[in-house]
Amino acid sequence: MSPRHDPRLIQANIALFKGERLEAQRLLDEYYQAHKDRRHEPLILWLDAQTRATREERLEGLRLLVHSASSENPYARLARLALADEAEYERRLSPPRRTFARLPLEAWSFIGMLLLAVLLTGGLVLLLGRGEEADAAGIPLTQTALVQALPTRTPQPDRSVAVIPEEFTLRYDGGLLQVAAIEDGSQRVIDDGQNVPLLPVPGARFYALRLLFECRQAICNEPPQAALTLRLDDLSVIPRRDGVRLEGTTAMQPVALGRATSAWVVFEIPVSGVVAYLEVRPHTAPRTDPPAVILLDRGP
Repeated sequence: MSPRHDPRLIQANIALFKGERLEAQRLLDEYYQAHKDRRHEPLILWLDAQTRATREERLEGLRLLVHSASSENPYARLARLALADEAEYERRLSPPRRTFARLPLEAWSFIGMLLLAVLLTGGLVLLLGRGEEADAAGIPLTQTALVQALPTRTPQPDRSVAVIPEEFTLRYDGGLLQVAAIEDGSQRVIDDGQNVPLLPVPGARFYALRLLFECRQAICNEPPQAALTLRLDDLSVIPRRDGVRLEGTTAMQPVALGRATSAWVVFEIPVSGVVAYLEVRPHTAPRTDPPAVILLDRGP
């Protein structure tokens, strides 16, 4: 039996979809006992990486998959994309610092003027602070009040759950679209223009999908070459939110035939809403044709 059709792996994927990592790991352990020779197959390595407890362990599992599987394997490609997203996220959090030795002459002149202004301001503060009440360290309170700590921004948690893309796949004229991960109740949504965190309206939550798109035409200038909407179980239709993204991620890039791109798309749905499926309406399809769908609610 192919690993994809083993009931334990199917149940493990459903457990991951529900956020039940321990249950998914238990099912994987049962599979290992029955098929010890398949422990290093790409699908098994992918599921194993997703069931690990910490972010660092999951990244280690993805690296093992990349090094173990063929470069053309779909799970290895998915792991490379996930690792690239993580690297980009780290880069945005910790931008490279420029060394003083490489600063141009104009910059050194500006720094000199800035230091002179600071010294003059400090002297003025000391003169004005004579006779004023001092704090416990002996520094005048006027001077202490001038020292302000810059606010720091704490990264929001990654609450995404990976799924097996082959089970969430749709083919149409423009290309091949797959769902690779789902983040229900995302707290990482930011404004794409101003790069500031966003909150859903009262009574709503953000629902994000990580999509993989492979171009199947000459040039795909607007991947995924389709309009995307969510359909809830009460038949409500939710359009995709434009101008937003998840912190540390980028939008899909134009690609040519056979090339792939990946990105998160965000929807805003009611807190009590239950997502049924993703509707995909290709740009080339007649407006009278019903949209194609990817089922998202797999149920128990």
